[in-house]
This record gives sequence, structure tokens and C-alpha cells, in this order.
Amino acid sequence: MAAAGAAVLAVSATQAVAQTAAANPMRNGHPDLTGFWNGTVGAGDARKGDDEPQYYTRDGTLESFEDDGQVLRRGITNRPVYKPEYWDKVRELDWNNGRQSDPSFKCFVSFPRYNQTPEAIFQTDKHVVLIFNDNANWRRIVPIDGRPHNAARALDQTWLGDSVGKWEGDTLVIHTTGFTDESWFVSNGYIHSNELEVVERIRREGDILHYQVTAIDPMLMEPWTMTNATLNLNKDPDAIVPEEAKCEERGGDLAAALSPEVGR
Repeated sequence: MAAAGAAVLAVSATQAVAQTAAANPMRNGHPDLTGFWNGTVGAGDARKGDDEPQYYTRDGTLESFEDDGQVLRRGITNRPVYKPEYWDKVRELDWNNGRQSDPSFKCFVSFPRYNQTPEAIFQTDKHVVLIFNDNANWRRIVPIDGRPHNAARALDQTWLGDSVGKWEGDTLVIHTTGFTDESWFVSNGYIHSNELEVVERIRREGDILHYQVTAIDPMLMEPWTMTNATLNLNKDPDAIVPEEAKCEERGGDLAAALSPEVGR
């Protein structure tokens, strides 16, 4: 009976691998994540270069995008849960107009960021390149050949940290550490320490990409899975990630124009 059960499991595993290979383009024995990805959340659509950005707000302007976004974030139920000793700091940053203090409004890259997803991924045998469209285009080059973290870079405390990836079956798991504590998860004052660790899980099923981000930090009561997105492959042969305009610091002027009560 044991031998028969093992044989059934072996056949099932072989069938699963065959189904994955049939549904996905493969590279070096793993699903190829390469593509331009449109999403249900996050950085937006991978568009043709001549398309204008779309701001889904009351009047379609960037100003309303900032104001409406701040209001909508109040309704988010998926929030990080901080340990009691950190809540006063979070509330202070949030209530004292977080948009003025949020580093992303001063043109600093914030990763990880709530509901932020890659617009494009390019994969080689040893690396994946993830391109994001936030505060102009920026990218991460992540080794996926099983190497460990670079000890020196992991101690640098940078905005993007030090990332390495490995395959767990057909899922690419990227672990990142070595962050500065200056970045925020989102502009509600959601901060983190320089001991932050981030785990991204990326899995392709044909023309669908599943993207999940979990933050692990000693300031939090428990790990926070901030992003669980389903992204669609953009099959347009002319699709690109358009180059955004140069980021301009906008937190101060915009925040000064708002009532102190806004966002409370």
C-alpha cells in the first residue's frame, strides 16, 4: 500500500510539473516571469507610451488623486498592527499631516509600499529585473541562482535593501533585508525599523501573475501581508513602461493648503 501511495504521489507531482510547463513559458527549468503586467492594484497599467496617466478621482487631476487617496486609505481594513509602544509615534506622524513627512512625497523611493506592484519583469537564468512606476521609473535586479545575501550590502541600510531570490516549486520567493528606517509603508505614518525583512512571492499561471508582499518587523505584533495582487499579462506588442516626468517634491505645498483636520 505504501509503495502504491508513493507511486500515486509521484505521478501527481509529474502531472503538476507538466501542467505548469504547458501553461507557462519556461526558462532554465522554471516559469518565465517576463512580461508587462497590468494589475488589479498597485502601480497601474503597463501602457503604450503615448497614453496619458489616468487618475480615478472626482475630477481626474493629480491634486484630487492625493486628496481622495488620503480619504480612501482611512477605509483600509488591512493595516499593520504595531506593538503598543509604537502607536503614539504612528499617530503623531499620521495626524500631523503625514503627507508632509512621507519620504515618497520628497521623491525618495519607498519599498515596500502598500499596493505597489511591478509593471514589468524581465528574467534571465540568474536574475530577475522588476520595474516599478512610482516616483518615476525605478528597478530592482534580484539574483535568483541560490546565492546568499551580500553581507556588506545587507548592512548598508538602503531604500531598496539587499534582495535574493530562490524557487520554491513554481513560486519565486524574494527575501530582502538591509533597509533604512526612513521609508514608510504608506503615508498614514506607517513606519518600520531598520530590522525590516520583506518576503515577496511571485507565481505565474499562464497569463496571470500572483504577487504577494509580506513585511516582518520587530515594531509589528505580527507579519503583515500588505499586498496580494492578481496581475494580467499585457499582450500588446507595443506595450512599454512609460517614462514618468521627473519627480517633484510636492508634500509641503500641498499639505500647507489643507486644513489641519484633514486626514484625522
